[in-house]
Amino acid sequence: MIRSRRIVHSMKMALALTLVSIIYYVRPLYDSFGVAAVWAVMTVVVVSEFTVGATISKCLNRDFATLLAGALGILAEYLARLSGDQGKPILLGVFVFFLAAASTFTRFFPKVKARYDYGVLIFILTFSLVAVSGARVTDVMELALQRLSTIIIGASTCLVISIFVYPVWAGEDLHNLVALNLENLSHYIHGRLTRAFIRLSPCPSSSETHRYHLHLANIESCAGFGGEYFKERSNERPSTDEDEAVLHAYRHRSIINSKATVDNLVNFARWEPGHGGFGLRHPWKKYSHIAALTRECASHIEALNASVTFGIKASAELQARIQKPCAVICSESSQALRCLSLSIREMTDHQSSLAEAHIRNSKTAAEDLTLILKTQSLDTANVLGLMQTATAASVLISAVTKIDRLAEAISELSKQAKFKSSLTSSPTLSTSPC
Repeated sequence: MIRSRRIVHSMKMALALTLVSIIYYVRPLYDSFGVAAVWAVMTVVVVSEFTVGATISKCLNRDFATLLAGALGILAEYLARLSGDQGKPILLGVFVFFLAAASTFTRFFPKVKARYDYGVLIFILTFSLVAVSGARVTDVMELALQRLSTIIIGASTCLVISIFVYPVWAGEDLHNLVALNLENLSHYIHGRLTRAFIRLSPCPSSSETHRYHLHLANIESCAGFGGEYFKERSNERPSTDEDEAVLHAYRHRSIINSKATVDNLVNFARWEPGHGGFGLRHPWKKYSHIAALTRECASHIEALNASVTFGIKASAELQARIQKPCAVICSESSQALRCLSLSIREMTDHQSSLAEAHIRNSKTAAEDLTLILKTQSLDTANVLGLMQTATAASVLISAVTKIDRLAEAISELSKQAKFKSSLTSSPTLSTSPC
């Protein structure tokens, strides 16, 4: 899928270049624009981007920057001409110096850097070219109009092809990325942590033992470290578990490192017109907030992973007491994240209500875990093991709080983006497990 989109984008850019090159090939068009037609080709090369939002951003930045810089360049040339032939180059140099310095300084502002950096660069370039050309060219107005018109032609060609020929929407990519990060985090907790805590000791009653083995069977399809914290010594671990563990770790690391990608997609999505299920004023900034909370939660889970694999073990009694609440927290948190991911992906609030139920179960288990730690007597023979256990438990409880904040943020997104309510959801969706 990714490769095919890249191939299509390459073909779209080639098509745009071919179309604007007609200005050179057709004699009447070349006579109208002259050598300035090369600006249309240059515009296509520099503004053609992978997503629609990125292309619109560059096209608008380039067009408005060219228009403003061209107008100021003509004004500067007119004022410089009033000073006479000797003072004209000096005054033009002063104008170029101060405008270039001021424009370059604005690029250090974060908001300008994020959204208008390319426009500022084009402004500096165009103003300098028009102002410098004014010292030798007699008709500066014609020069500015030719460059502006050819740039508009190149930008318009890119916009039409980008929007109407197999468009790639930054908003849609952002939407899917945020949902995918939540899903990957859910898999990581389920596969890497739940089985680390689910290895309970044999239960005193047969019914509890049966219930435990059913719970263990439900997660057996997910890879995990097979109980690094409550380790069962076994040499029958299939090699595929290590491969799955590496895959989980890679996906988890991609969540933590996704900030730059999310920020770029949010910026580009805000330039795009309404498309699909996303309106013109879709709350794209909310996705940035949700992605930030997801990264925070992933960092907590990574810290917990490091804690449980550190190698120091608590007493067998304490392990037996905390295993069940820890396993419940991991299992319920994983299911809550999966429901939240489905809520975003399907743009319905039904899955969010299911996630709230799982979060309540996680909070109850977290309260039980806190009570166990508070009532645990200090074992002087294994203080380090007790400290490690308390650290892992506190990080796990903190992760539950982060997931609760995630659910609140997604609930706000569903209201602002007008997700489908559970009353209007399809029967299949409302009854399917998350």
